[in-house]
Amino acid sequence: MRRAAVGGVGGLACAVLTLGSTTPGMAVPATAVASPPVSAVDWRPCPAYSDEVITSLGATGEQIPQFRAQLKRLECGTISVPLDYRRPAGRKISIAVTRLGAVDTGHRLGALAMAPGGPGGS
Repeated sequence: MRRAAVGGVGGLACAVLTLGSTTPGMAVPATAVASPPVSAVDWRPCPAYSDEVITSLGATGEQIPQFRAQLKRLECGTISVPLDYRRPAGRKISIAVTRLGAVDTGHRLGALAMAPGGPGGS
């Protein structure tokens, strides 16, 4: 009986020592993957549009001032991004972006991004 008790205590001691030696501090650190540098947007006023362009968007003559007020709030810019994200240091392309800032910044909820689609007049 005594031999079984010593063997059980010895087995328990080995288990404690084994588990105790596998601490998180001894874990191999993960290698960091380098992120491509973030390109800042160069924000500028958007181009002005003629009354003809605004009416082609569906505005009536009396709505043109309201459209112009909203268009004045827009900011346009470009951002440089990798053509192929598997090669972040490779060839870059420029993507046009537009933003309309919140009127009441105290109740701002966040950003809304839209991608209307491919090439052309979308």
